[in-house]
Amino acid sequence: LQAVPFEAFVDDNGHHLIQRFEVHMLQTGRDLVGRGHRPGGKGLVALGGIDFGETAVAVAAASLLPPTEKRAALDATRAQFAGFPPLSATLAEVTYIGDAYSAYRSGEPTPIVLTGREATEAAVKSLALPPRVLHFATHGFYLASGTIEGRPLLQSGITLAGANQALRGATGPDEENGVLHAVEVQTLNLFGTELVVLSACATGQGVIDYSEGLEGLPRAFFVAGAQNVLAALWSVGDTAALNFMQRFYENWLAQEVSNPSAALRQTKLWYISQTDARVADPQNWSPFVLFEG
Repeated sequence: LQAVPFEAFVDDNGHHLIQRFEVHMLQTGRDLVGRGHRPGGKGLVALGGIDFGETAVAVAAASLLPPTEKRAALDATRAQFAGFPPLSATLAEVTYIGDAYSAYRSGEPTPIVLTGREATEAAVKSLALPPRVLHFATHGFYLASGTIEGRPLLQSGITLAGANQALRGATGPDEENGVLHAVEVQTLNLFGTELVVLSACATGQGVIDYSEGLEGLPRAFFVAGAQNVLAALWSVGDTAALNFMQRFYENWLAQEVSNPSAALRQTKLWYISQTDARVADPQNWSPFVLFEG
């Protein structure tokens, strides 16, 4: 059920459920109890406009990496992707978000916006302190089949600088390959982070465990300490994501009391209210869901 955009359902009167109800998505029933801690992180770290490197033809170079689980994940990724192309709109997305955050949250540290070759896996893993917001505008993926099927934390990931080198079985000077798998995400220190935004395709997918809920990127970020994770259930265009995220941040940052869920609902209701059917199309707003911890 976590793979279903309930808010987009239409009732007998032709209204979407989000127009009648506040819909909340939880990982497990125990999340209703709460974690007993409030986010204390400050500032924004955003990654976008990323240089994934040359999309050279994949070669049989897996042997360059030691025979680990991570290599098995990369082998499965290589089998399904020929390369990760640039996402031109993501640079404007993170630039806008950084400027907006700086304007609304002037009392917090200056936003860190990492682009091009600076948006690295190593930069994410070496954050000195948990930010209040961690935003990724990039490619996301979920490998529904392959040699690692049944290992959801290896099947899910997002791409960062130099990710195409992973498809060649190589690593960069920092010994990272540019693909951040969920199994690595859960080792980050995000205790104090209020919101992780995954403006990337299929980041809300994973394997369903009857007791733990969705096993994938959202769960990995929760294990790392994040309080809320905004993800996409399926593929989204980078321009559509740019437009959606700009409006979401406008709504959220303008709040007197932070409530990402309310800001997300406000954003979706704006889309629904538009008379232009191309803008109001649920494909523009229904993929984005907030997993609340």
